[in-house]
Amino acid sequence: MAQAGDQVTLTGFYEGDTFEAAQISNATSGEAVSIRDDAGRPLWAGGGRRG
Repeated sequence: MAQAGDQVTLTGFYEGDTFEAAQISNATSGEAVSIRDDAGRPLWAGGGRRG
């Protein structure tokens, strides 16, 4: 979790005019959270398989 004063980096890509975040890294604590896979799909979207 980021605290006030931590240095963070947000990486991502532009999809049209919208910036889509892919990873948030906290340089102060060394933590990183990925929110998209390498193809840019949101990790919360699931695998798309239906049972």
